[in-house]
Amino acid sequence: PADWLRYRVLDWGYARPFACYWIAVDYAGRGYVYREYYGVARDSKGSVRANVGLQLEPTTAATRIADLERGEKIAAAWTGPDLFSAGTGDTTAGIRRSEYFSRQGVHFTAWDAGPDSRKAKKAAVHERLHYERDKSGSVSEWPGLIFLADATPHAQRTIPAMEYDPARGGEDVDSTGEDHSYDAIAAWCLMRPWAPKKQDEAPRWLKAQRAKSRGLVG
Repeated sequence: PADWLRYRVLDWGYARPFACYWIAVDYAGRGYVYREYYGVARDSKGSVRANVGLQLEPTTAATRIADLERGEKIAAAWTGPDLFSAGTGDTTAGIRRSEYFSRQGVHFTAWDAGPDSRKAKKAAVHERLHYERDKSGSVSEWPGLIFLADATPHAQRTIPAMEYDPARGGEDVDSTGEDHSYDAIAAWCLMRPWAPKKQDEAPRWLKAQRAKSRGLVG
């Protein structure tokens, strides 16, 4: 629906993949990840080269983001504080990476990246993905974040594969893995805390989609 708030979140990468997601929020505060722009390299056969980035210039990525969301109103957009640094490699030294995005009309605010923010992000993800079942096994309380299946292949490929960092006692994921989708989604969960409201069933359109995916309807 046009009046649902929409958000954009980006975990930038150059040598490693970047991950950009768009999330719409319904009237109960539940988020729906409805678009993905993931910058990962592929081999000569078209297969994904896991955790290898496109080495794309910020301006090129920003132009694509602007094209994808054209006509939409973004309520807020977050990215890591590294985008606001003046680095080298994928940008001209002395110019913040965020400036290249801003020139294309793609604006961001830095997400919280304090000393304990990674623990807080992991907890926020767990809160968003938690759901409950009744005695019959049916979902009685839907999670606070739902990924649209056809729109988020790399999130579905990488997030379930994340492992905990044993050095941190399971309080954080292993950041040496392909954690870019996770970082972006987790940051959104942190910036938009989930306060669930009880409801008896899933939205009608989601029920129909799930029934179709299970072969219950034609």
